[in-house]
Amino acid sequence: MPRAALIPRKIFWALVALSIVIIILGVVLCLSDQKASRVVIGGHQVEVEKVNSLAAERGLSNRRSLGENQGMLFVFDGYATPGFWMKEMNFPLDIIWIKDGTVTGLENNLPPEGERPQKIYRPLTLINYALEVNAGWADRNNIKIGDQVTIK
Repeated sequence: MPRAALIPRKIFWALVALSIVIIILGVVLCLSDQKASRVVIGGHQVEVEKVNSLAAERGLSNRRSLGENQGMLFVFDGYATPGFWMKEMNFPLDIIWIKDGTVTGLENNLPPEGERPQKIYRPLTLINYALEVNAGWADRNNIKIGDQVTIK
């Protein structure tokens, strides 16, 4: 190839760096379906981040805290019995299992675990949503199996 047809080295590396940034941003935007939303259970409202199952892998890991009436809502394509762990969590959680707008199960006061968690939590029935909130939230708000759930 004639020398005049080559791209100058600085421009080449700038294009490579720009391409990498664009790819990373694209992956983050595709995987992260995080949208602010509200969940109402038994008249009690929780402001949630909604995540799809692909973006859910990190969940609330490494976060310092969660507001009093805040949570993370995991939205699954279809029905599943997903496994949740407390890897690298900094605070305990409750998990509320939800199927078609009804609470089907509760996991209360799950303790944080380090880098190698020993326990996996799964619903006893198929679900299409899981809601993580601060530990004790479900008890304080008298949440029980059979409660109706509205997602706004």
